[in-house]
Amino acid sequence: MAPPTPTTRDDYAKRILRVLVHIQQNLDATLSLDELARIACFSPFHFHRVFRGMVGESVAHHVRRLRLERAAMQLKYTRRPVTEIALAAGYESHEAFTRAFRATFGRSPSGFRKEVGASIGAVSATGLPSASPDASVSFDPVDEGRTLHVQLKTVPSLRVAFLRHVGPYDQVGQTWERLTDWAGARCLFGPETHLLGVCYDDPEVTEAGTVRY
Repeated sequence: MAPPTPTTRDDYAKRILRVLVHIQQNLDATLSLDELARIACFSPFHFHRVFRGMVGESVAHHVRRLRLERAAMQLKYTRRPVTEIALAAGYESHEAFTRAFRATFGRSPSGFRKEVGASIGAVSATGLPSASPDASVSFDPVDEGRTLHVQLKTVPSLRVAFLRHVGPYDQVGQTWERLTDWAGARCLFGPETHLLGVCYDDPEVTEAGTVRY
């Protein structure tokens, strides 16, 4: 079989990106292979092969990893009960969740929370404060002795141009350079331009090669 042409690879990358974004936005949903294949406009068999080849892991492993990493972040930053976190990660029992968590992070969920969450000011039982449509919420967490002044605000929906970086967090700057070069060449910078950065993973939880930004 001949290797895909650059045009084909670019098309495949766009299709797989649609799937990755869908998974990211629907991590609590039942994500069937058939549904994801339809989003990518592939047959299920071809989609599975293309996804593994481009992402480096199977669909099932990708979803399971993201759910476990989200669980680790919840253990680190919130006071949610372990059983509740296990159910949100798709595990029907505390024991099954503990086995999977230990296999990934080398320690039990409670041990992980005790070790990495001890110096973190856990913010609430459910997570960060939520912002209502009519107000902003301010809070000042402490990170390595520094007070971080954070505000959560509800803003109108925005249409954005973006690039996705997957890899070490300290290499995000290269992706920013590509994005700003692209935008500058199209005269998209102006007084109303907003620059947005969203890191979906905690570099202290997720392996460097799979951090999403």
